[in-house]
Amino acid sequence: MKHPVSRAFGLLAALLLLITLTSACGGGGDDGGGGGGGNDGVCGNIGSVPKLCNLRVSPNPASRFGTVRVSFGVSDREGDIDKLCVGVAARGSAPDIVCDFISTRGSTINERITTDPINLGSSPSGTYAFALNVGDRAGNLSNTVTTTFEIR
Repeated sequence: MKHPVSRAFGLLAALLLLITLTSACGGGGDDGGGGGGGNDGVCGNIGSVPKLCNLRVSPNPASRFGTVRVSFGVSDREGDIDKLCVGVAARGSAPDIVCDFISTRGSTINERITTDPINLGSSPSGTYAFALNVGDRAGNLSNTVTTTFEIR
């Protein structure tokens, strides 16, 4: 059975990702690429189905009572992402995915996003799995990206 602190961490991470995604999404990033109309995005071709990539939790390992940041790439041509789903579980257990509705600006999303620090509180030491996906107003669901991280 999953430790209740893991569920709390997942809900907190969802809230912080929601805040980050709704405030950071806009046009393409400031990677300095020249003009041109290619479909290259942070996660490959930018399409109508949202796409996630490069999910990371850092530092890894993290210290008990410390903080972590979650980073990932996200792209969506219409920028109509309206659902954010995250989950955290002890390694060996499937993350219990919790979803929340969000609103974005409605223009192409092609960003690398890093959350503000997430306080781990008194989360128990161990290795955890973290999962993330998003959905859009058309009912498309992105790929689910996962990573593991350790709390010492």
